[in-house]
Amino acid sequence: MRTSSRATPAWLSVVLCLGLVAPAIPALAQDDQGAQAKVTVLLYSGRPNPSFTLDDAAVRRLAELLAAATPVQDYERDSVMPSILGYNGLVVETRGERAGLPRRLVVYHNDLEAGDGEKRFLRDEQGAIEE
Repeated sequence: MRTSSRATPAWLSVVLCLGLVAPAIPALAQDDQGAQAKVTVLLYSGRPNPSFTLDDAAVRRLAELLAAATPVQDYERDSVMPSILGYNGLVVETRGERAGLPRRLVVYHNDLEAGDGEKRFLRDEQGAIEE
């Protein structure tokens, strides 16, 4: 039997835990306007990616962290998502109006791409959103 002494990357541990926890998460979080916040972990190529929904407390915390992010005026690429195999970040999608959240937010390490028709780039210096 072959074994490895290499540790499992932290992001992979989180993704594996999400697979165990996601079925236990209640139905999509909704506010008075019927808005929902869905997070998709971009991990696989050619297979469905794991996803889960955020409860109202998590949505509020995400909005706070997003408000604290620093705008980036001249982002050097078209997207924060890398063109690599494996982990490519998180996508948070909302339906309806959510105070402080764009309809689509892409997170990769400390880089953020917010979209409500027009893209804007931000920097999460502490990496708290992806955490």
